[in-house]
Amino acid sequence: MSDKPTRVLIVEDEAIIAMDLAQRLESYGYVVTGIAASSDQAIELFDSTGPDLVMMDIVIRGGMDGVETAARLRERRDVPVIYLTAFSDDETLRRARATAPQGYLLKPFRPDDIRASIEVALVKHAMDSRLRQSEEWFSRTLCSIGEGVVATDTAGRVRMINPIAEGLIGLSDAEAVGQPIGAILDLRHERSGLPVPDPVAGAMMMSGLPAQCPALLTTRSGAVTPVEYAAAPIIAGDGELMGCVLVLRDIARRREMERALAESERRFHSAFEYAAIGMALVAADGRFLQANDVAVAMLGVHGEVIAGLSFLHLCHEGDRPMLDEYLARLMDNSLPSFQIELRLVTPDSRVVWALLSVSAVRDDRGTTRYYIVQLQDVTARRSAEEQLVFVAYYDALTGLSNRTQINRQLEQSIAFCRRRGEQLAVMFIDLDNFKLVNGSLGHNAGDALLRDVARRLKGAVRETDIVGRLGGDEFVVILPGVEDDSAVAGVCTKLIAAMELPCTFEEHLIQTSCSIGISRFPNDAVTGDRLIVAADDAMYRAKELGKNGFVFYSSEWGRQINQRMVLEADLRRALAESQFELHYQPIHDADGGVHSLEALLRWQHPERGLVAPDVFMQSAERSGLIVPIGAWVLRTVCSQLRAWHDAGAVDVKVAVNLSARQFRDPDLVGLVMGTLAEFDLDPSCLALELTESSIMQQPERARATLDELRRNGLRIAVDDFGTGYSSLSYLKRLPIHALKIDRSFMTDLPDNRESGAIVSAIVTMSRALGLTVVGEGVENSAQARFLNDLGCDLLQGFLFEQPAPAMVIESLLGLGRRAGMGSAVSVQ
Repeated sequence: MSDKPTRVLIVEDEAIIAMDLAQRLESYGYVVTGIAASSDQAIELFDSTGPDLVMMDIVIRGGMDGVETAARLRERRDVPVIYLTAFSDDETLRRARATAPQGYLLKPFRPDDIRASIEVALVKHAMDSRLRQSEEWFSRTLCSIGEGVVATDTAGRVRMINPIAEGLIGLSDAEAVGQPIGAILDLRHERSGLPVPDPVAGAMMMSGLPAQCPALLTTRSGAVTPVEYAAAPIIAGDGELMGCVLVLRDIARRREMERALAESERRFHSAFEYAAIGMALVAADGRFLQANDVAVAMLGVHGEVIAGLSFLHLCHEGDRPMLDEYLARLMDNSLPSFQIELRLVTPDSRVVWALLSVSAVRDDRGTTRYYIVQLQDVTARRSAEEQLVFVAYYDALTGLSNRTQINRQLEQSIAFCRRRGEQLAVMFIDLDNFKLVNGSLGHNAGDALLRDVARRLKGAVRETDIVGRLGGDEFVVILPGVEDDSAVAGVCTKLIAAMELPCTFEEHLIQTSCSIGISRFPNDAVTGDRLIVAADDAMYRAKELGKNGFVFYSSEWGRQINQRMVLEADLRRALAESQFELHYQPIHDADGGVHSLEALLRWQHPERGLVAPDVFMQSAERSGLIVPIGAWVLRTVCSQLRAWHDAGAVDVKVAVNLSARQFRDPDLVGLVMGTLAEFDLDPSCLALELTESSIMQQPERARATLDELRRNGLRIAVDDFGTGYSSLSYLKRLPIHALKIDRSFMTDLPDNRESGAIVSAIVTMSRALGLTVVGEGVENSAQARFLNDLGCDLLQGFLFEQPAPAMVIESLLGLGRRAGMGSAVSVQ
């Protein structure tokens, strides 16, 4: 009880009784908050004073009597009410009981009864409040439980069910209360479908914890729900049985999850077993727990044997540290999974490159239980990648570094020597007369020689030195950390001696030699490109000095190199700005009449004036510009031919003299035929002239190209004949029509007997082979008479005319009035 005095509101319409009652209450220690004589006044004072108890006369003034007024007050606030009345009839008592009063005093009442009634009313009200709160808490608790709860009495009749149970059973609490449990509950076994024995009756006969049992619950609507049920007796404090409680748990979602999990596991095992890649479960200590057929086949073991293997022990020792690091990071959760490529060594000692995808399966505490490992055999791919790397950086024929790798290695060596303050030498090596080997014995012999040369080069230098092949018969040796030129010269001497040893190929002894050019870092250049260019220049000097030797680069050549670079740049500009032009020189027959023309390439330089081909042709050939220049010449000649044909000279013919670089161009035939077609010219209008050396560089390929040109109607001539190979065998085999005797034989004719004999032999041979022979470089009448006497078919030289522009030649020849006229165009 509170220490504060109880506050009482008196509702009594008789003032004397009310005043007397107030005095008595105050004498007992109560506080009277007010006296009301009517229902309206009672409600007003109740709201304004907040009493702890109301003493209510049943008969009062106002629109309501005391019973109705008490009900209104109880709606506003739960306060105990004691009725005061002089009536004790049944109807009055019934109406009073309906409002649940805490006391009932009949008038006249004794003073002691008043105090006793108030104290009893207060205690009863407090107990009723606690009971209501307890019932509300219990009700809310039952409603909050996520499982169905049904409580019964000892006879098995339902006393209450919570909302979850209402939903499961399909009945409301009002409908279920009082019914036997068997009347509202239809439980059946999951598999057999037979009714489950009454769980309530069973629970009231046993003791101990109830067991969770699965069953199927059928609702009043016919719906079937899988549940788990458990029943337990309700025992009073004195051990007396009070009833039973039945708990129903809806496990439909769990069953669905179990089915989904089972399906997931089935799919996982199906995917595991039938996956196209290797799958394995590996314990945390590295032991194989399970592996599919692909993994078993990949590792070369039987399925029952793999369980005894350790995944870690199969890892190649060179890759084990990497695998250990990744597994450690996976173990400490710093990685969710990882993918790496490494080598596995199978029990039969095979090395397999594998792409591993590894993820960890952990328990609720985060501890790794096992690993899921996917294995893909990428050995073939790795082999292909290694092959691609080899092709990208190494020469397929010799296995040496190729040009790309040489450039990388040279730059790395330069950086190394720069840091250490050391010198470095680059040796550019070219085989002497290598084309003769290909031409006489074929490419297989040439390849065999190149492989042997590569072996000799590697055997003649230190392991730290670098040997590479730039292409063809050109090799490079890089000597880092050399002391002086004498040390480099010693290596060159050793290499030259090694090259002089004969190479055997199909019972043929191949003798070769080499020319070596040397450049040095940092004396000659400080970049790899410039060092190779300098060594290349030095090699050409070695060739000029007689081959089979070596030459150190001289800085004095720098001016020449710069001049060459400037000349190449000017040539590119000349081609872009159309600075080239053609001059023509007539060729005469034995009677002195004009038989044909030779067109000569000239360069109208904006600063140097007219430049002859011998000044720039070598640079054009070396830089590759000869190919687009030659295409320009061909197109310009065809355009001129078209103009001449349109002017009436329909019999004019043209022969284009091709350089060696042009002749090797795989697009040559297409270029020639395409240009002729562009200007609507018959192929018989054009003849092609080539030097012996350009033909003999690759005889078989040359023959194939010439055969195709001849089949398309073009005539072929050999220019500068007598200065090259002069082999009767190629004259017999190649589809050529004419020979032009080199001008060097004309200089001292007819006085020089040796030159006269050579020219006579050429003319005689040409006539025997049915070839037209042309003498070029004729400068005096004595030379012309000598050639005519020998039977030379055509003559050309300053004796007759000097080269001149097309306009001058047209005027000279009276073009359009003479027939049978042709022209030959040279880019030499």
